[in-house]
Amino acid sequence: MESKIKVLYIEDNAENILLVRRILEAKGYQVLEAGNGMAGIEAAERERPDLILMDINLPDMDGYAAATKIKNTKGLEYIPIVSLTANVMKGDRERTLAAGCDGYIPKPINVRNFPIQVAAFLQGRKEMITPEEEKIYIKEHSVKLVETLEERIRELTDANEERQRNLDKLQERTNELSLLLEITTTVSSSLNLQEMLQTSVRIAAERLGATFSRIILVNRLQDRLMVMAAHPQRELDWDFEIGRFCAVGESRWFRKIRTVSEPMLLRGSEAQSQGRSPAERLLFTGNLEGLQAILVCPIRKNEVLLGLMVLGETRRWERSPFTPEKIRLCDSMARQMGSAIENARLYEDVVFKGNQLKAANVDSIKALAEALETKDVETMGHSDRTVTYALAVSKRLGLSEVDQELFQYAAILHDIGKIGIPETILKKPGKLTPEEYEVMKRHAGLGAKIVQQIKFLEPVVPLVRADHERWDGKGYPDGLNGEKIPLGARVVAIVDAYDAMTSDRVYRKAPGKEYAIAELQKYAGAQFDPHLVKLFLEILEKKP
Repeated sequence: MESKIKVLYIEDNAENILLVRRILEAKGYQVLEAGNGMAGIEAAERERPDLILMDINLPDMDGYAAATKIKNTKGLEYIPIVSLTANVMKGDRERTLAAGCDGYIPKPINVRNFPIQVAAFLQGRKEMITPEEEKIYIKEHSVKLVETLEERIRELTDANEERQRNLDKLQERTNELSLLLEITTTVSSSLNLQEMLQTSVRIAAERLGATFSRIILVNRLQDRLMVMAAHPQRELDWDFEIGRFCAVGESRWFRKIRTVSEPMLLRGSEAQSQGRSPAERLLFTGNLEGLQAILVCPIRKNEVLLGLMVLGETRRWERSPFTPEKIRLCDSMARQMGSAIENARLYEDVVFKGNQLKAANVDSIKALAEALETKDVETMGHSDRTVTYALAVSKRLGLSEVDQELFQYAAILHDIGKIGIPETILKKPGKLTPEEYEVMKRHAGLGAKIVQQIKFLEPVVPLVRADHERWDGKGYPDGLNGEKIPLGARVVAIVDAYDAMTSDRVYRKAPGKEYAIAELQKYAGAQFDPHLVKLFLEILEKKP
């Protein structure tokens, strides 16, 4: 079978394409299309057509430039190119021939003569211009190509500069997110207040490029401001001692930032603490000489001012300024630390109380769960209900009073590790991201760590740790399965899930008892111990 003659039509007007296609396909030609100059060049290289019809007024690259490029491409130089254009101004024909076209057909085309014209160019017809005309129009064409090239270079330069600006912004944002992630990880992974604060000031000084950083917290009982952590970037002649304090009333800076409630930047004489009390200078700067700037950011929790993050700079402003980006980052770090400080203080309170719990009864242990519930009011009463269900199951199992008491403690304390989870994650109304879920999963280990501090609760530690293990072994943190999971943890897992599904949350209404029962039955043998699920549902049936 004889192959068809291929004609490539480079045109951006759909009506013109349709007309040419109908005329030429009726004569047995195969018509190929391209919508602009660059696409036409690519199609010519790919398809190697027998003839190219070219509009002049094309987007991206005009027909003059496209024809010149095709005629100077190895393997394409012998393909005839015919300008098919509506340009009818004087010199248009000569310009197209000077650019490399072999012929010129003005629009609108003559439907009857058009196939004859195409056939003639396929058979070798080539229109010519005089040497004098060619010289004039080649020069004009060259000038236009240079102008087009210069304009393209300008566009590419502008685009590259814009791209670089966007890359700089992206890098800046990446650095910001990296810093915030580092701080978030730091403050959420440690419940030791002093350790967390010292790590935070080191990160702040290093990542924000400050000469030093300090964290000052408010002691409301004593009405004092106290240095809790400090970090110098290099060896400094200053007062580094943790625990330095001054009365709240002695600090103008503290009173000011408590009023404005936003970061405060001090430069020049203000940064050098002129006019401030000796106690305040010692507190904020460690009496460091030569300060050029100080940045003070409030550390808040629920509108309560807990303290201040202070960054100092001894280098001159033009060398290392506190830019708006650095100020925003420092403020974001301070905001992150508010909840962490409260959590760490709560943790320290829990550990302190743990030393007093050797002879404590159930009511004293409930104080731990209530501390968590005050952090998340949506779970208020959750531990009480869980205790009731867990005791019912333990009694049905015929366990001893000692074991029943351990189950009771486990039900009270199973979520205590959430004290160490940031509130932004704990109270998030929507679905957690994979990163947030990994942070949330730490609460089982944190809970076990907290309970471990209390000597007489040692038998409860493995129950709290295994609260989120699954019967099929797909749980966390240790991947236990079946009866390798402590009995108390298996019981609490069931009653905890049931209460969660029958209690309202800020982000949803409770699905209800029937739904909860159906879910327990659905996941019996996968998430939950099937025997215990059956036993618990029997207890629910008898409950009025």
